[in-house]
Amino acid sequence: MGYLFRGILIGLLFGVPAGAVGAMTAQRAYSSGLRAGLLTGLQMFGESSIEQAEGIVRQYSDITDTYLLAMPSVSVNGVDYTANAISEPERFHILEERTCTAENEIVLTEFVASDLGVDIGDTVTVRGDLSSGEYTVSGIYSCANNMGANVGLSQSGYLKIGRDDPRIWCWHYFLGDPSQKAAITQALEERFGGDVHVHENTWPGLYGIIAAMRALVAAMYIITAVFILVVTVLTGSFCQG
Repeated sequence: MGYLFRGILIGLLFGVPAGAVGAMTAQRAYSSGLRAGLLTGLQMFGESSIEQAEGIVRQYSDITDTYLLAMPSVSVNGVDYTANAISEPERFHILEERTCTAENEIVLTEFVASDLGVDIGDTVTVRGDLSSGEYTVSGIYSCANNMGANVGLSQSGYLKIGRDDPRIWCWHYFLGDPSQKAAITQALEERFGGDVHVHENTWPGLYGIIAAMRALVAAMYIITAVFILVVTVLTGSFCQG
């Protein structure tokens, strides 16, 4: 019996803390991802141009990367969804197969694929505000917007069926100095007023995930301490017996 309790004790001493370390590593990965992904998303309206806005951004920070994203409404097989039309579809978080690299390809969330009863390789009819077209499902991707009621298209893929209105596109800039984001936002709003909308471009749910991870780590250590105490007491009781 003593060997059994020693085995349990060793498992608790090493197994549970190892799990906690794993959770902490995941937490750091999420946190660093948020820091590295800090960017300013600019959507221009009125007569102001994105070039003017970009000039102000560069007064405060280098721009290390950029991409365009629009979120127009489309219908897929007659069902309305929000599209993520992006200039760089490789940025989609793909869960299965691959992203939509061709103009006639589309990626779906698991929710949409289940809702429509379609799978990778199937063809769906997508209608925009100009026309409709046939698209092949190239992969399944993850998207938190609208509880997953989203489809993903490349920019060129969307423009086959949708209007190219400059006002629908949001220019996302990765900043060399993310600490300047507040100053950039203030400068843009002072210069352009209602002609610019600055997107935070972060999903608040990520902060909830990080908070949950921190709570999980704390709970794991508490559970470890309690079990070690219980095993120690029981082992002592058996030894005395």
